[in-house]
Amino acid sequence: MDQSIGHEEALTRLVEGNRRFANSASYRRRVEEELRLQLSERQRPFAVVLTCADSRVPPSLIFDYGLGEVFSIRIAGNIPSEAVIGSIEFAVKLLGPHLLVVMGHENCGAVQAAIDGERQAHLYAITDLIQPAVSRGRALDGDLLENCTKLHATMVAERLRLQGPLLSRAVQEGKLRIVPAYYRFATGVVEFLDGRA
Repeated sequence: MDQSIGHEEALTRLVEGNRRFANSASYRRRVEEELRLQLSERQRPFAVVLTCADSRVPPSLIFDYGLGEVFSIRIAGNIPSEAVIGSIEFAVKLLGPHLLVVMGHENCGAVQAAIDGERQAHLYAITDLIQPAVSRGRALDGDLLENCTKLHATMVAERLRLQGPLLSRAVQEGKLRIVPAYYRFATGVVEFLDGRA
């Protein structure tokens, strides 16, 4: 994959791929031996997607891309733990994608656990990082779970924009764009929360 594209083209590719997925018009991608061998030497993804570990939210399928094209980081609640931030920094520094999408999703169990105040065992490691969005979401009209999930994705994206020095410098220099998003199961559509359809 040629990753010399900028963040606008990367985002356009994800939007178009999601449209194909949502409209049941996905490319039927066959992984050919030549591609596997090429990727064994080097990967050049054009985008990084931080999303939930939920089994219904596989980024490569949702955006209709194949091997080596999307660098996926998946963790319950798409939380920005130190290891997750390190993985993002690794991708940005060494692989050169120009786009990072932070994607929440409909009916997120991790966000619901944070709303419910769940802290048993090690769940606090996830729910505590979602609590700031829950606190803000309680003040909004509408569906509490959806509002909190969208706020969480937006707040994580903002935190990553300011995460320094590697990510913040890449954003300031125009080399990286960070966009929050929300995925709906029933329609298969990803809503980009920066106003992009």
